[in-house]
Amino acid sequence: MSRPLNVNSKAGLVNYIENTPSELPFVEECWEVAVAEAKVRNEQVAEFNRLNPSKRKRVAVSKVYFEFLKEPRFKKQAEALYRKKKGIIEPSEKLEEFKEEIEKNKAIEEEKESLNFEDFIDDINSNQGQFILKLLNMYFVELYDADSIKFIISRIKSYYGEYELNSASDEYLVITAISDELVLRKMNRERIRSGSFDAKEMKTVRDSYMSSLDGLKVLKKFNQDNKDKENLFAIWSEKLVKSGDVEMKKKEYTEDQIDFILKDNIDAIRRSFNG
Repeated sequence: MSRPLNVNSKAGLVNYIENTPSELPFVEECWEVAVAEAKVRNEQVAEFNRLNPSKRKRVAVSKVYFEFLKEPRFKKQAEALYRKKKGIIEPSEKLEEFKEEIEKNKAIEEEKESLNFEDFIDDINSNQGQFILKLLNMYFVELYDADSIKFIISRIKSYYGEYELNSASDEYLVITAISDELVLRKMNRERIRSGSFDAKEMKTVRDSYMSSLDGLKVLKKFNQDNKDKENLFAIWSEKLVKSGDVEMKKKEYTEDQIDFILKDNIDAIRRSFNG
C-alpha cells in the first residue's frame, strides 16, 4: 500500500497508520511540526497559485509528516512507541527499570529502618511492655508494617492478660495464634476489597488457628487447675497452722548444726503460711 501523501486531516493519517503494520506508530509531535511546516510552504506557493490557477499547488501535511519522520528525533520517538506497543524492552530501558527498582527497594528499606517496636509500646518499661517487646523482637523481626505491628501488640496484650505463659512453648502457642489471626485479617481485607480469595488457603490458615485456640484452652484449664490446687493447699495449711496440728512435739536432745538448719527452714515455712 502506497502512502497517502495528500492527507491533511489528523484522523485520516492516524487511520492509515493504525491499519498499516509496516508503518511506525503515530507521533503527535511530528504531526504538529508537519502542520506548521505545511502552512509555511503553502504560503510560499500562494503567489504561484494566483498566477497559475490551472496549476495550483498545495503541500499536504501527510507528505511533510513522513518527511520529518525520517529525522532521528521523531524516528526515535516512533520506534520507542513501537517497542512499547509490542512489549519489547531495550537493554537501556531494562537498565533504567533496574535502577528504578533499586531506588524503590532502597526507599522501602529506609522506611523499614524508621520503624522501631519501642515506639508502638506505651508501657515499654512495665513487665508487660518488656514481654511484648521480647516477643516482637523474637518472632516478628522482619515485620515493618505499622498497622500490623499495632494489631499484634493489641493481641499480645489480650493473651497476656488471659493466659499464664510459663514456658517458651506457651509463648510460641500464643504467637502461632496471633500470626494466624494476622494472616486471616489480611485475607479478609483482600476478600472485601477485591471479592476474590483462595478458599483452600484460607481454610488451611483457619484450621491452624483453631488448632492453636484448642491448645490455648488446654493451657488455660491447666493453669486454672493448678491455681485451684494451690489455693486449696494454702487454705488447708493455714487451718493446720491455726489449729496447731503442724506443731511437732519436741524431743529432748542436744542440737547440732543440722538441727539449726531444719529449725530455720521450718520457721521460714511457717512465716510464709502466716503472711
